[in-house]
Amino acid sequence: MSLLSLSEASDDTSFQRRAFMALMSPAVNIINEDPQTPEHAERLEWAQKALTDTLSISPRQLALQILRNPTIAAQQSMADVPDGDIEFQVVSVLADLIRIG
Repeated sequence: MSLLSLSEASDDTSFQRRAFMALMSPAVNIINEDPQTPEHAERLEWAQKALTDTLSISPRQLALQILRNPTIAAQQSMADVPDGDIEFQVVSVLADLIRIG
């Protein structure tokens, strides 16, 4: 996918909404994780923000993080990307998403 195509894909509001929904399961998992988990306080703060829709990451930035996956980026239409692929990528870049906020 060209850089222009990636930019256009990241602007797809349906794709952005799907990416946001893919945050919910990891956020709940973090809420329920052992408080002794490394960086738990930072992770917990992020999870609470994710669940209350107060993250500082924009929908476009989130979509761009999902598009780091070459399989997803190769799709002609973001509507063709399986939900499971989006969820997989969210988990793959979760540490980065937490750092972004």
